[in-house]
Amino acid sequence: MERSVYPRPQGLCFSPILKQSEVFMQVEFTLIINRFGRPLSPTRRTDMIRKKIGRGLARPVTWLHKGIRVVQFFERKYDNIIVTDHFGIAIDPGYKYIGWNVYKLTHNRIIVLFCGTFELETSKVTERMKERAMYRRIRRRHRRINCIEKFGRAKVRIPRWKNRKRTEKWLTPTGTYLVRNHVNLVRMFKKWLPINQVCIEYAMFDTQRMQNPNIHGWQYQTGPAKDFDHVRQYVLCRDKSACQICHASGIPLQVHHIIPRSQGGTDRQENLITVCPNCHQKIHNGEATCPKPNTIPLKPAGVLNSCMNRILEELELETDGEVLRTTGIDTKVLRRQYSLPKGHDIDALVIARNCLKLKHKLMYPDSVKLVKYRRHPSRAIVTRKEDRKYYEVGSRKCVAKNRRKRTGQTFDSLQDYLKENRNHPPLRVTPGKVIERIDWTTQKKKLRNEVSRFIARGALIQYTENKQKKYSVASRFEPRHYKIILETGGEVKLKQFNRILKFGGIASIF
Repeated sequence: MERSVYPRPQGLCFSPILKQSEVFMQVEFTLIINRFGRPLSPTRRTDMIRKKIGRGLARPVTWLHKGIRVVQFFERKYDNIIVTDHFGIAIDPGYKYIGWNVYKLTHNRIIVLFCGTFELETSKVTERMKERAMYRRIRRRHRRINCIEKFGRAKVRIPRWKNRKRTEKWLTPTGTYLVRNHVNLVRMFKKWLPINQVCIEYAMFDTQRMQNPNIHGWQYQTGPAKDFDHVRQYVLCRDKSACQICHASGIPLQVHHIIPRSQGGTDRQENLITVCPNCHQKIHNGEATCPKPNTIPLKPAGVLNSCMNRILEELELETDGEVLRTTGIDTKVLRRQYSLPKGHDIDALVIARNCLKLKHKLMYPDSVKLVKYRRHPSRAIVTRKEDRKYYEVGSRKCVAKNRRKRTGQTFDSLQDYLKENRNHPPLRVTPGKVIERIDWTTQKKKLRNEVSRFIARGALIQYTENKQKKYSVASRFEPRHYKIILETGGEVKLKQFNRILKFGGIASIF
C-alpha cells in the first residue's frame, strides 16, 4: 500500500454512464522535471519521491493542486531521458471561463490526468486601461507643475502618439488579453509536462441566430430596424411615441440607455427606451426605475469571433503545428449522447475525444479551478534599508544622504542639498552600510500593517495548520483581526502564516 505525505483530494466525479466498480484511476501523482528544467513523465510512486527528497536527490518545486505536486530530480541519469509517452491538452475556449483537460495517450486510449476551468477577468480590461490613463495624466500633470516651478516652463516633449501605426495583426486590448491567456495556459502545463499536442474547439458564434434561433436565409439581410434612418426613430416607433414610465404622449420625448454606456451598455435597440424629460431626470436621480432589457450579451461572442483565428495561430507556433480542431456541434452531440452535464471542463473532455477519434468511457478526476489574478509589483519579502551617501568630487566630506529624507533622518537629503546649492560641484555616490534588515515573516505582529502591502488578492501563501504545511490563495488581509481571508472562504490567523510563494498570476484554488 502506497504511503503519501500529502493529503489526498476528494473523491472522483463520474458521468452517469459509469459504474463505481469501473473506476480505477488514482488521483494523486507527481510531475517531474530534471535538473535542467526539462519535463519528464509523471509518476504515482509517492514512496520513491519521498525517499529521493529525504536523501537530497530531489526537491519539491511547487503545488499545482491538492495531491498534484512538482518535484525536481538532481541525478544525472535523468539528463538525457527521452519521453516516449504522448501527452496533450484539450481546450474549450471562452470569454470568461476556459475549459481545459490534460491527458495521456496509451494503447489507443485516453487517460485523463486532470481537468478544470480557468477563470479570466476579461471584462475588467477596459476599466483597468481607464484607470491607468487616469494615473498617467495625474503623474504628467504634476511633472509639468514641478518643471514650471523649477525652470519657469514645462519641458517640451516630442509628440510620439502621432507616429503610432497599427500592424496587420493588431487586436484590441481585450482580444490581446484573451489570446495571451489561452497561450499562457498551454505554456504553464508545458513547463511540467512534455505536451506536444493541443485539441481545441473552433467556435465561431452566429450572433443573429443567438438573438433569433428561427432565423433563416433572407432574414439575415433584414432586421427590426429596416427602413429606419436612425435607431432613435425605430425606438420611438416601437414604443408608439409614448413614455414607458408615465405613458405620456404628445410631448417631446427622449431615448434613454437602460444600462449606461459607462457600465458596459450598448446602443442596441433592446437597451434603449422612450421616456419623457421628467421621467428621464427621475431615473438619473434614482427616483424611478425602468424595466431591465431582455437581451443576450453579444460582446463575449464578438470578442471570441475576432480573436479565434489568432488563438489557433499562436497555439500552432507554441506546439509546432500539432493542433487538432473540432466544432461546437460535434461537442454538443457527443455530450448529449452520454447524458453529460454542461460544463467547461466536461466540454474539454469531449473535445479531446472528438479530435482523437478514440472510443473509451469518459472518466475524469476532480475539477481543478485556476484563476487569473493581477500580478502585484514584485515586492521583496525582506525589507533592507541602507544609507546612500553623496560626496563632492575630490573631497571626503559627505554633503547628503539618500535621495529623500527617511523617517527620523536629520542629515540633509540629496533633494534638500540640490534646492540650496543650484550651482553645486559634481557629486559621487557610494552605497552605505545596511542600517536595518527586517524579515517581516518572523515579526508578524510588529509589522502587521506592512503585511497588507504584500498579501493582496491572488497571492499564494503557505501556512501551518495542525502541524502540517498547507497552501492556499489569499483574498484579503484584515490587520485589525490579525487574520487572512482565503479565496475558499476560510481564515488563517497571522501566527499560522509562514510565507508568500507567488504574487498573482495563474493560481489554483484549493
